[in-house]
Amino acid sequence: MIANIYVMPHKGVWAVKKEAEEEPESVHETKEEAIEAAKKNAAGEIHIVILNADGSIDNPEAYSIEPLVDGDEENKSRKE
Repeated sequence: MIANIYVMPHKGVWAVKKEAEEEPESVHETKEEAIEAAKKNAAGEIHIVILNADGSIDNPEAYSIEPLVDGDEENKSRKE
């Protein structure tokens, strides 16, 4: 199953929020910081959905995180 993480405006800052969760997992001063945090926290099959300040979707296909594969050097830093 693919889950979504949203980067969205939240009380004057930018939040990273998992789908179906009430509260943000983190908040950031800039949209770019929130996008980076979402990418670092992504694991498994996750799409990062970035919303603009007006609520419109900002390039939803830009940040799809593929499942981790053993021996995959590019994704190794995300393994715990």
